[in-house]
Amino acid sequence: MQDVWQAIVTGNTSDAFPAFFPMTAYEQIKALPNPAADYTDRLIPDFEQQLYSLHTSLGSNASVAQYVSTVVPSQYAVWVLPGVEANSGSYYRVYGTRMYYRVNGVTQYFTFLSLISWRGEWYIVHVTSFT
Repeated sequence: MQDVWQAIVTGNTSDAFPAFFPMTAYEQIKALPNPAADYTDRLIPDFEQQLYSLHTSLGSNASVAQYVSTVVPSQYAVWVLPGVEANSGSYYRVYGTRMYYRVNGVTQYFTFLSLISWRGEWYIVHVTSFT
């Protein structure tokens, strides 16, 4: 999540890709005619745009904002069965992961909409909204 934080404060969204759900996993779990095209044509642009929106929301505070922690509410993770969310395979999904940061001594947070667990690691799929 340090990479995601770096992307948010700098606006260089490519820094966050290590935390983004891998395309090989997406291709394996999604029951779409062309999951690779959906990944590259929809998910990646949405990921970049939504991260950049978080960067913009920091405004002039981006240079002084400090990362504190990320909390994945794994106790609220659900096992998504095949056929739900246009998937052909199962996975754990959780809503509401929070990234805490501090600006001028005040702790604030961003909420990530959706993370998926793949092979024991949590990855961001949707930053702030589904599109």
